[in-house]
Amino acid sequence: MMKYKADLTAINWLEIGEQPVIKGGLFRVANALPDVFEAYIALLPAIGLIEGFPFDQISLKDNSIAQTNQNAAIWGEYGIHDAHRTPDYKPTVFRELANQFKLPFDVTLLSRLDWGKRGFAIDWTRTANSLKALLNALATGNDLSLYIEDYWRWAEIHEILPTTDEVLYEVNAEDFLGFMTQSFFDATLYLFPEDRSWCLVNIEDCNVMIIGTDRATAAMIAKTYSLETIDLLYESPM
Repeated sequence: MMKYKADLTAINWLEIGEQPVIKGGLFRVANALPDVFEAYIALLPAIGLIEGFPFDQISLKDNSIAQTNQNAAIWGEYGIHDAHRTPDYKPTVFRELANQFKLPFDVTLLSRLDWGKRGFAIDWTRTANSLKALLNALATGNDLSLYIEDYWRWAEIHEILPTTDEVLYEVNAEDFLGFMTQSFFDATLYLFPEDRSWCLVNIEDCNVMIIGTDRATAAMIAKTYSLETIDLLYESPM
């Protein structure tokens, strides 16, 4: 069980909610993190692609019987929506998908991709393993502070938190990934060490995680770990 304390003064530096989203505006890095880091990067989830999948033969807009039957036949051929088969998603990267579908490689890519065709999918197990390796390296054996902004959702509705109160958790990488998995990688939360040298942010319904840190650590993350990254500016959309 994750340890916790009621004292929330340790999160004051994050200035949560002090940069509200303007009505009709985009949610930006500035709305999630304070302007105290040298670098901000997006951490993309691991992705898999079915090799040779006929994307051009699938249509989700054509509701004709013929197209519906064709969609079902293709999905059946590749084991999609089949309780007895697992689709053969081979590891790939979002940069390759951007090239394949002629889309810009930026944080808008995940919302532009046609997930409904089922030819590619996020590999959450591989994502969690890569994130765990990164956090173990960043934490250097020390516990981390975890603040879950939408705690009420996970405590009251899903009942996966040890308390229904607003608290600050003390966690290691394994604790954190356990919660992330249980919360479908969809909780709004902040994870950071005691020295505040970095902060990982996950936002509900956001397609990527964001980490703020120094330039050297950002370069190390991009070069060393299997998580695909995108460099961001403080005013970049999330």
